[in-house]
Amino acid sequence: MTLGVYPKVTLAMARTQHAQARDVVQKELDPGRRCADKTFEAVAREWYARWSENCQQRYAQYAIRRLEHDVFPFIGACQLADLTTSDFRDVVKNIEKRDALDIAQRIVQTCGQIMRYAKVHDLVQHNPAAGIKPADILKSHKRRNFVRVDAAELPELLHSIDHYVGTQHTRLALQLMVLTFVRTSELIGANWSEIDTDAARWNIPAERMKMKTPHIVPLSRQALAVLKDLREVSFDRERVFPGDINPKKPMSNEALAKLPHPTPRFVR
Repeated sequence: MTLGVYPKVTLAMARTQHAQARDVVQKELDPGRRCADKTFEAVAREWYARWSENCQQRYAQYAIRRLEHDVFPFIGACQLADLTTSDFRDVVKNIEKRDALDIAQRIVQTCGQIMRYAKVHDLVQHNPAAGIKPADILKSHKRRNFVRVDAAELPELLHSIDHYVGTQHTRLALQLMVLTFVRTSELIGANWSEIDTDAARWNIPAERMKMKTPHIVPLSRQALAVLKDLREVSFDRERVFPGDINPKKPMSNEALAKLPHPTPRFVR
């Protein structure tokens, strides 16, 4: 049972609420049914603690930051029983004003999950966010597909990467990505302990995978050649792609997403 969020709820206040809850239990009642004592933020953090256990850490951090920035300041202190559909609508419309449509859509989904959690656990009798779809609130926008590479264009892409003018780590990262087809986050987070050159395989642990399952990447002789070059410039560091400022952290995702000029015209 969640009693509140520190420091808003102090240790002394938590002890008092705990004692009160024990008195309710002794009367064979469920203290968790006291809906009026539950704020949206308290329940959201309770939901997040359980939901984030099965999510990639980076994705989970994005979710809680979106709530802290766009939701809690507006309805976080509201009691669950007092929330209406229009409260969630206004939160989402406020995000839409800054043209952050993707964030607005995610907030609709996240709030729906939180309120569904609250209803299942008898924290609220009615779910005002049930059935809300982004299209019911947000203006439509034309989707833009990511740039793709046709078979005929692949030689030009590979030539552009080989002749990329920039840091050696960035060029080798691009080459290894083409040869392994892993996600950017999986690539830049690689550690040398994951690379087995004798078996020609890259063992990505479950905690670094989106689906939380281990992933084996076979390494071609070209990929092994790139890794050999990387080893020579790694200076015995743990990470395959260390950051420029802090070698203990991986290189920035922006280093590959937004390359300085000149860039391969197909890489975005």
